[in-house]
Amino acid sequence: MLKLMRWIMMLAIVGMISMLFFSKLSYAEYKFGYVDINKIFNNYQKTIEADKALEKKQEEKQKERKKLVSEIRRLKDEMELLSDEKKKEKQEEINQNIKELQEFDRQTRNELLKQRDDAAKEIIEELDKVIKEIGKKEGYTFIFNERFILYGEEAYDLTDKVLKILNKKTR
Repeated sequence: MLKLMRWIMMLAIVGMISMLFFSKLSYAEYKFGYVDINKIFNNYQKTIEADKALEKKQEEKQKERKKLVSEIRRLKDEMELLSDEKKKEKQEEINQNIKELQEFDRQTRNELLKQRDDAAKEIIEELDKVIKEIGKKEGYTFIFNERFILYGEEAYDLTDKVLKILNKKTR
């Protein structure tokens, strides 16, 4: 997800810089700004809520997993007391439970990743929308991601403004 976001941002920056160099407008006609995406993600209420929901779901899944593991341990303990013939039967049951545990782990991992990716995608779309609104409303030519700026005066930092708008929409 982050690789995709970085790739898109790099592509956007290359495009914007190309436009700067090939444009006939003077630099004085441009208005620049930048945002700190990480700061927005870390302080946006919706991200915080999504992280809490994901953490809660992860804890619930961990409890379910512990039950499955306990069942496997119980079966292994029972197996120790059985005759050789019965041990084979019990081992098959244990093997089946291990397969179920592995499937549970795979499904849980995929489910949690999808939930995280869906939340991130929604947040990125909201962030993009707010940044574009600010850009259009306030006449910005370019708004960059702070990660790609080696130096930027704080006067051009729009992070707090974007974060304030996003959090206001969440309430």
